This record gives sequence, structure tokens and C-alpha cells, in this order.
Amino acid sequence: MDYATDEQQADLATLNFNLNVDFSKLFNWNVKQLFVYLVAEYKTPVNEVNQVVLWDRIVERSERVVMDEIGIKPKYYFLDDGSNLLKHENFTFVLRYNVILNAGYLRLVQSSDQIVVPFPSTYSTTRRS
Repeated sequence: MDYATDEQQADLATLNFNLNVDFSKLFNWNVKQLFVYLVAEYKTPVNEVNQVVLWDRIVERSERVVMDEIGIKPKYYFLDDGSNLLKHENFTFVLRYNVILNAGYLRLVQSSDQIVVPFPSTYSTTRRS
């Protein structure tokens, strides 16, 4: 993970993650697609709840419904409006998804598995291209 800060004291984190999940049991005649997204959650002294969406994907019934990917890069910035990422002990990463039906109630589901990760205590200012 790399971190950077600018004059406005905003932390930016970069990371890669692996994803291994089987959605095949969710699909039936009425399930059209899933909107899957990875959320990072954490607390700060100013905000009790911080949630940042890092990545998302639409999984359609006709596509591969088993995802086994390594080294996924986030689609969105992991940015904090202060310096709250540095030395933070308790970031929770959770996979959520919306079930998009052909007919009926749209439901939001959260994975039962969550990963808690502490962040490093120093900044890295190297830029990668």
C-alpha cells in the first residue's frame, strides 16, 4: 500500500486485492444480474462512519458467475479528507452486492466474510506509473 498527502492534508491510499467468490447459487430464472462492490469502512475522530467504495462490477447471469481474480486494482480513489488513513488500526473491507431481478423486490446483500486490515505508520511518496 502506498500513501501520499498534499498541502490540504488529504490521505490517498493505493492497494491491490484478490477476490474469490462464487455467485452461482444466487442466480435463478428471476435474477438478471448483480451489482457487486467492495467497500472500505473505518472510524475517525470526526466521523463515526466512513465508507469508501473502491471497486465495482456488474455480473450478468450469462457471464462467469465464479470470480477468482488476483491483483485487482481499485477503480476509485481511496481518499480521506484528512490524515486519518495513516496508522489506522481497523479498516474493514466488505463485499456487497445488489441483486437485480427481472421482477420483484431489489435487495442489498453483504458478504458474511470481512477482512480487517491495519494501515502502515509511514507515508510512501514514490509515484508509480
